[in-house]
Parts: sequence; C-alpha cells; structure tokens
Amino acid sequence: MFKGSSDRRDESGVFAASFVLMFAPIIILIAFLYHDVIGRLVHIWITDSDQAHGLLLVAVAGYLVFHRRKGINQTKPEIWLPGLLIMVGAVALLLIGQVVVEYFVMRASLIILLAGVVGILLGKNSLKIFLFPLFLLLLAIPLPAIVVNSLTLPLKALVSSLASEMLRAMGVSILQEGNILQTPQITLEVVNACSGIRSVFSLFVLALLFCSDMDGYIQKALLLVLTIPLAIFTNALRITATGLLATHWDPKTALGFYHGFSGWVIFALSLVLLLLLKRVITSVASSINREDA
Repeated sequence: MFKGSSDRRDESGVFAASFVLMFAPIIILIAFLYHDVIGRLVHIWITDSDQAHGLLLVAVAGYLVFHRRKGINQTKPEIWLPGLLIMVGAVALLLIGQVVVEYFVMRASLIILLAGVVGILLGKNSLKIFLFPLFLLLLAIPLPAIVVNSLTLPLKALVSSLASEMLRAMGVSILQEGNILQTPQITLEVVNACSGIRSVFSLFVLALLFCSDMDGYIQKALLLVLTIPLAIFTNALRITATGLLATHWDPKTALGFYHGFSGWVIFALSLVLLLLLKRVITSVASSINREDA
C-alpha cells in the first residue's frame, strides 16, 4: 500500500505539487523583476495587429510543453549549475536593457532566464525538451524597429517589382516608381503592411511547426528558407489581384472591401502552398533515399 503511494508520487514527476512549490519563489522573483516588461508585452500583443501572432506563439509553446509532459516526467530532475550562470546573465541583460531603454533586450532576457530556471532545477536533459517552446516564445517578442525597417524596405522593393511584372504580363499598363504602382485607373502604394514582413514571420512559425515530423536538418532548413520567397510571392499576388480588380471592375471595391478581405484569402493560400512545399520536399527526399538504397 505504501509502495503504491510512493509510485504514484514518482509518476507525477516534475508536475507533482511538491516539485511545483519549488518554482514558487522563482515565479515570485520573476514577477517582481519583469512585471512591467510582461505587462507592456501583453499590451502590444493585444493592441497591435502586427504583433497579434505573439499570443498564438505563447499558446503553441504552452501546448507543446503540455504535449511533452510525459517525456519531461521521465527525465530525472537534477541540478545543472550552468543554469545558474544563465540566470545571472539574463538578469544582467535585463539591467543593461533598462539602462539603454532597449525593450527587445529586456524581453529576450526573460526567455533566457526561463531557460536558466529550467536548467538549474530540472537539468540539461529537460532543458533540451523545453528549447523549442522557449524558441517560440523568443519569436513572439517584437523585433527592434531598426531591424524591422531594415527588413521591410528591401521586401517592399521586391514585392513592388514582382507585382509590377505580373500586372504587365497580364496586359495591364503600369508605371512603377519605387513602391508606387500607377495604372490608368488607380495608384497603388506598397506600404509596410504589404511588404510581406508579417507573412514571413507567420509562415516561418508555421514552417517550424510543420518541421516537427520531417526527417533530416536539410529538409527542415529548406522548408524554412522557402517561406521567404513564398511570402514575397503571395503578397505580390495580392497587389496584382487588387490592380486587376481596379482595372477591369471598380477601383473603390479594390481598395475597400476586397483589399481587407484579401489578406485572409492570401494567408489561407500561403498555408496551402506551404503544405504543398512540405509534401514536395518530403517526396523528393524519399525518392533520393530510395535511389541511394
């Protein structure tokens, strides 16, 4: 009888109430150090449509931890001292971020601190299980404005040029001046929202999830790399469709209802194309493996 009770406690592993209580002081410390950082970050996720994917990433990371709970429980908890160094480094980054007022550094330090906490309390093997969920949390943090702008400008140029060539190929008379496309019926400006930067991040996250059941690092890397041209193509396709609609039907409709609704259509199309890319990569890799065998 006593042995059975002990077995049940062992089976609960790191999710046992007694073990969870060990995290309580650290959770309180994190809440004290990062309450302002976390509050601002959640506010951005809720109010900024460009960063709304952050909430999705947090939910996916939480689901992955829950899905891997058996593997986490089966890993023997052990003290991993380098985890303490990671925690100290994370707090140092927090202080540096506060001094230079760099929110990305402060927010990233929170993820690093969580990695250190997992490492020192659960061990190196458990940390390996948590790495991908922690990476998703890192992706949920908004990039610094200087980085976003440096990525947005070349993306806008590529999307504008590609959309211009696609419209010309379809017989539409068009004049391109930078990121402004002018037809006899309408003038289209490729703004930051249409650059594809949001699509790149969204598709990259989806590609990361799709990679989970792919074999080999080359296949996974190829799928991740192809998300960039895929995002550029689909955004150029959206602008091309807007130009065609304005040319052959109604400019007001093209810039009104259709332009807003087309965002969802293009995202759905991007998801389908991403799944097709994954299938093609997997099929080609399987064929190569059969030939080698």
